Amino acid sequence: MKKYYVNNYRQVVFISWTVIIVLLWIQYVYLSSFLTATLLLLVHIPSVYLSVILTNRWFSRAMHGKKLKRFMLHFAAVTLFIAFLLAANFQWMRWAETHGYFPRSRLLTNHISFTVDFLFAIPSVLVINFGFCGLRLLYDHIHLQKTHLETQLHVLQSQINPHFMFNILNHIHTLIQTDVELASSLLLQYAEILRYQLYNSQNTWIRMDQEIRFLKNFVAVEKIRWSDKVHVSCVWEVENNDKQIPPLLLFVLIENAFKYVSRSVSKPNYIRICFTQKGDYVLLDVENSKLDMHDKNKTSGLGLENMKRRLDILYHRNYHLSVRETDTVYHSRLELWQK
Repeated sequence: MKKYYVNNYRQVVFISWTVIIVLLWIQYVYLSSFLTATLLLLVHIPSVYLSVILTNRWFSRAMHGKKLKRFMLHFAAVTLFIAFLLAANFQWMRWAETHGYFPRSRLLTNHISFTVDFLFAIPSVLVINFGFCGLRLLYDHIHLQKTHLETQLHVLQSQINPHFMFNILNHIHTLIQTDVELASSLLLQYAEILRYQLYNSQNTWIRMDQEIRFLKNFVAVEKIRWSDKVHVSCVWEVENNDKQIPPLLLFVLIENAFKYVSRSVSKPNYIRICFTQKGDYVLLDVENSKLDMHDKNKTSGLGLENMKRRLDILYHRNYHLSVRETDTVYHSRLELWQK
């Protein structure tokens, strides 16, 4: 609803004014001739134009420039001027009817005094102007909130830990001394990973197939780096490659699995990754044998915390993230319900 309001603010204002004008026209045409009602609405157009300028352009500038005192003076002056125009319009139409230019109507029977018309017009103009100022204030508030969330999201995406890049470079450096062909293959896959991070990490959403390709490249590189020390099994089930997903969102759980997988020489070390996308449902299930966490870095939870904040911004309540761990197993499960 908020997104629709921000994207269609002008249409909302236009529709609101249209409803007001149509209701006035129905009232006028009921109490007078079609010609009188139409002409009376036409002479109201300058009043509508002034109100739109006041409640949109001037009010917005006053809010951003913190010049509300000056705006209140403008608000009072424009309100009184519009009330003056409305009263003058009614008196002009009444004069025209009195002199036979238009047929007499019940609409203008009670409009016998300019002063009375002017005083009665002020409350109506105040209500309308305050109402449209409220619409503009709501728009600015939602737009500012949206901008703040987008800025926060970009900051979170830029904080993704690139430590594994340095590990890969060190491994490539070592491989060059022993296996040039394997080092070359690893370097090509590393280039794909780096290219994805550079060109897609600033996007809010990315195609599902692009994100999955990136994750597969990362897993392939890690398999080479770990060799036969860790058994890695993956299942990728994607129903629709055109589905959108935030870039690097799933990466955190998979990266953590490789980062904290056990390094035992007597027990099997393993990582199991299962990804499923069906319709609007996305599931990533990751499990790994667990490293002794006594020496775990205090900042190791930063990536997971940033991920949760990104999920809150992008998915609100349409996700479920669970993390379970025992002495030997670390298990994370992320469920997304696409909008």
